[in-house]
Amino acid sequence: ERVAHNTEGMAATVPASMDGARAFFDRASELQQAHPYVAHQVRLFGMEIAMRLKHDDAGRYLLHQIELLEAEKAANLQPPLVRPRPPPAPAPAAPAPAPAAAAQDAAKDASKDTAQDAAKGGKTGFFAKLRGKSGEKEAGTDADHPDGAEGGEAAPAPEAVPASADASGAALSDGAKTAEARGAGGAASGHNKGAPAAAAVAHSPPPAPVRATPQQAITMLALDLYERARAADKPDLYPSPSVQWGVVEAPRVAACLHATAVLLDCLKRFEKVLPAELASVQLAAFRRSRQLAQQIANSFKTTPCIPMTWQPADMNAPLPFPQPPPQAQQQRQQQQKTQPLSSALVFPSVPK
Repeated sequence: ERVAHNTEGMAATVPASMDGARAFFDRASELQQAHPYVAHQVRLFGMEIAMRLKHDDAGRYLLHQIELLEAEKAANLQPPLVRPRPPPAPAPAAPAPAPAAAAQDAAKDASKDTAQDAAKGGKTGFFAKLRGKSGEKEAGTDADHPDGAEGGEAAPAPEAVPASADASGAALSDGAKTAEARGAGGAASGHNKGAPAAAAVAHSPPPAPVRATPQQAITMLALDLYERARAADKPDLYPSPSVQWGVVEAPRVAACLHATAVLLDCLKRFEKVLPAELASVQLAAFRRSRQLAQQIANSFKTTPCIPMTWQPADMNAPLPFPQPPPQAQQQRQQQQKTQPLSSALVFPSVPK
C-alpha cells in the first residue's frame, strides 16, 4: 500500500528530462500487482536509462524510484516457473543386416569350403575316371565276341555324379538356411534392443519446472501481450465513437502494443541489440500502437492514450533517447501551465 501510494503521489511530478525513461517507470507501476518480478526488471532498466540522461531536475524523482527498487528487492520477488525443453531423443540403433545379404555371405563361405574339399579329393576322382575307361574297354570286347554274350551282357557303367557337385549343392542349401536363421535372429534381436529404448523415451517423465531467467520472464510476458493485442486488433476498422470497438477495445489494444514494445526494450539491459525475431515484433508493436493511438486521438479529440514521444532506446548511442533542447522543455512547461483549454481543441466543428 505504501509503494502504491507513493507511486500515485509522484506520478504528477515527473520532470521533463525523464520523458525517455518515464514509460519504463509507468509500465512497472502497471505491472506491479500482476507481474511483480517483471515490473522490478522494467524498473531496473528504467533506472539505468535515467542515469544516462541529463537529470539535473530529477533528483527527487529518481530518489523515489530507488526507494521502490529497494522495497521490491526486500520482498524477495521470485521469477515465474517455466518447463525446460525435453532432452533430444536418442539416435536410432543401426538396422540389422538384411536376410538376403546374410544368405549370400553364407553361400560364399560354403562355396569356398566346397572348393577346398574338391581340391583335396582330386586324386581320387582321377583314378575313378581311369577305372571307368578300363571297364568300357572290357564291355566292348565282350560285345565283339558272341561267345561272351552267352555268359551275360555287361551292363554299361552308370555316370557318376561328381562328389564336388553334391557337396556344393548341400553346402549351398545349408548355408542359405543358416543365413536365413541368422537374419531372422538379428532382426529379432535388433527389434528387441530398440523396443526398450523407445519405450523408455516414450514413458520418461517430463522435466520438472525451473525458475525463469529475467530474459525469459520478460520475453514470455511481452509475447503474450503481443498475441492478445493482435487477436483483439481490427486494423481494417477505424476507431470512432460510433463503434463499440473504438470506444472500449481500441485504447486497450494500443496500450497493450505499447507495453509490448517497452518490455522488449528492457531486454537491451542484457544485450544492446535485440535478436532479429524480437526486433521485428517490437517494431511492429511500436508502429501499430502509435498509429492506433493517433487515430483514437483524432477521432475522440483527446490526448493520445500512450506517450507518443517514446521510442525504442539506442544503447550504442551516447544518449539512449534524443532529448529536446532545454529551451524547448521550458517553453513546453510554460505552455502547459498558462495555455487555457480552447473549445476549438475539444470541438473543432464549433464556429469561431
